[in-house]
This record gives sequence, structure tokens and C-alpha cells, in this order.
Amino acid sequence: MVQAELKKQVVKLRRQGKTYTEICQILKKEIPKSTLSYWCQGIALPKEYYRKIKQIASQNRLAALEANKKRRQEYLNSLFRNNLFSKALLRNNQVAKLALIVLYFSQGSLSRRSSLMLSSSNPKIISLFLKLLNQSYQIDKTKFRVTIFCRADQSAKKLELFWGRLTKIPKTQFYKTQKDPRTKNISSRKNNYKGTCKTEYFSAEVYNDIMAGIQVIDQEFLGNGPMV
Repeated sequence: MVQAELKKQVVKLRRQGKTYTEICQILKKEIPKSTLSYWCQGIALPKEYYRKIKQIASQNRLAALEANKKRRQEYLNSLFRNNLFSKALLRNNQVAKLALIVLYFSQGSLSRRSSLMLSSSNPKIISLFLKLLNQSYQIDKTKFRVTIFCRADQSAKKLELFWGRLTKIPKTQFYKTQKDPRTKNISSRKNNYKGTCKTEYFSAEVYNDIMAGIQVIDQEFLGNGPMV
């Protein structure tokens, strides 16, 4: 096919609203985009062409989003695999105790003298605290106490049931749920909010042992002196 005939075919297809990619596919020719643009300059395109371009652009965006999502998931999966070694380490009671000390250092109350106290609205934090505590020490379950703090419009009974199931601490060891009077007549915005759970374990021995571990971390990594 001579160039003049090729150009004629290109122009004809372009007037029909074909994209440059479609033109090359139909003619089975690799024609530079700059050449196609030069040949087709000034051609009035049908309305269908612009609708098609908009649809193609939308499809390309969705494909790009899906590709980015896939790449991110592969990246996160690789990070997860890189950290799988911690599963075996945490089965070691000494490592579990170290994790407990760090958790309590960051989340727990350091001003107590005879008990551990950790509060969180995140059920996973409370679960982790109790799991590590039970793995690190011989725990007397009767020494646990729980207090729930919530909004005025929340059901104390439902929250107590939720945290009771999660902590496996009997309802008889729950203090009265405390509702925030400032939230009266104000609806909760978070449907999954379960209030804040304050979990206490009354043992001066365990408290002092964890505080000693915190002191070691404080000295080794932060360069501070003994904690008073």
C-alpha cells in the first residue's frame, strides 16, 4: 500500500471516529503517532468519538487504580512475610514479657504503686495486654478489675457484655460503667465505638517487676537514670 493510499485509509477511519490505536490495529500498520496527527489535522470528529475517549480514559483510570492496589497489596504482603519471624519469638515467654514491658511503658499507667492499669478504646490493645500478661506471669484472675467509660447514649449492659467476652473477666469484677455527662443528647458518630476499657490487675509484685523492666529499657535506650 503506497503512502497516499495509506493516508487516505487513515483519514477515512479517523472521520469514522477511530482512535489512532484502532487505526493501526485495523490497517495492521505501525504508524508513528506524529504522522497520524499530521495526516488527520483539521478532521471533524463525530460525537461518538469523544464519548468513546471518555470511556477509555475512565477504563484506564480504573485499570491504573487496580494495578496500584495490586502492587500495594503485594508490597504489604512482602512486609508481612518479612516479619513472620516474630511469631516464633513471641512464643518465648521472655520475649513475650519484653513485649509486655514495652506495651505497658507506652500505654499503661506508671504512677500506680500496687497495680497495673491500662486503658484503651482499642479492643486489640486490651486483648494483647491480657494475653502477654497471662503468658509472662502466673496470674490470679480474681485480681482483675474492669471499668468502662462511655458516651451518655451508649448501653452500659451491651458494653459490659462486649468487654466481658473479650477480656474473659467475670461481670462481678466490673466496676460501675461511667458515662460521660458532657455527651448527653449528643449522638455518637462512630457506630463501632465500644467506649474505653480500663483494665486493672492488683499485684504489687507484678507491677514492680514490670517497672524494673521499664527502668532497664529507660537506661539502655533513653540514657536516663533510675526511675523513682
